[in-house]
Amino acid sequence: HPINATWSGGGTISIVANQDVGGTIDIRDFTNLTSLNFSQVGIGLVEGNIFDRKLTRINLSGNGITQRFNGFPPNSNLDTLVELLISGNNFNGGFPAIPKTAEFINISDNDFYGTLPSFEGNSTIQKFVADRSQENSPLQYPIPIDCFNGDLPSLRGCDNLVHFSIKGNSITGVEPYFNVTESIYYFDVSDNDLGVGPIRKILKAFNEVFFEPSPQISVSGQGRIIDISGNQDFIDNSPSDSSTLTYISNLQSLGWTVTIV
Repeated sequence: HPINATWSGGGTISIVANQDVGGTIDIRDFTNLTSLNFSQVGIGLVEGNIFDRKLTRINLSGNGITQRFNGFPPNSNLDTLVELLISGNNFNGGFPAIPKTAEFINISDNDFYGTLPSFEGNSTIQKFVADRSQENSPLQYPIPIDCFNGDLPSLRGCDNLVHFSIKGNSITGVEPYFNVTESIYYFDVSDNDLGVGPIRKILKAFNEVFFEPSPQISVSGQGRIIDISGNQDFIDNSPSDSSTLTYISNLQSLGWTVTIV
């Protein structure tokens, strides 16, 4: 059944969260939308192209939307999008690019797959979350659910990025020139398929930015976290690579919390 949405003069249609109204959202009759908020209301379908509007915020998180995500159309009006929150649905397909104005993206617990989008040089993005958790997935299949794979993209030049989390995917490597940014506070690549070599490169990149400069960049008291636990080569709780242990010790001396098992 269609939903009778609330229309506000500011260009937003929304429903109060946590109401399980179900049904379908039809936005085709709303010609002056600036934002869309239908979080946790049990909807299953959106009629109309939400990416063909000058929207600043889209929040469809916590529903049961089953829909193919074909990426952002090249001629869409996404030069305005600031937030994209669609976690906890059944969106499927790839996620090839980040809108150039996006600051906060949360696409966790969907059925996205393929490689992660490029981040290098993106000075706008502040928070990117693409976690996968089997137990919290809206779909319960007897076979593994599709998730992101391939290489971890470089974060060089992401000068405002503070939170990056891709927990529970199938990332196996890192880009050849992987680097991080001084702004990063939370970095979680736990429960992927990274081996000792890629993990060493990740920790080396953090060392190059925080430990090797003179003066070193202390983060003591700032609660900065690196989580690389649950990856394939640390099952025995003892990384065999001495340089990896040195990188971890260096970062801990500066105030980082580094979790490897």
